Amino acid sequence: MKDVSMTLKLPEDIHKKLKIMSVLSGTSMTGLIVEWVEKKNVTYNEPGKTKGTRKNVKAVEHPEIKEAILKLKAEGLSLQKICDRLEADGVASARGGKWNRGTVARMIKRWESSE
Repeated sequence: MKDVSMTLKLPEDIHKKLKIMSVLSGTSMTGLIVEWVEKKNVTYNEPGKTKGTRKNVKAVEHPEIKEAILKLKAEGLSLQKICDRLEADGVASARGGKWNRGTVARMIKRWESSE
């Protein structure tokens, strides 16, 4: 393993959430970021070759997000309303983009079929 040093510029709301998670979990903010990167299996090509690639990026599997999505579905919200609520609450999608109905529908289908 190689030691590296880096600086991350995070939006204030993300930094605040990361700080809270750090306090609650007893894990450093750096440790939480490293854990997230490892879970996402982020890989990069050698410098100078091609842009970095992300392989095997799975949909968000955090239990609290799963619970929130299934709760909203049980309340009768449409897939679009679920996406809107996740975005309004500042919940990041697996790739950091916007939530969309297809992704949420696939996540719900996978969760329901695994029960």
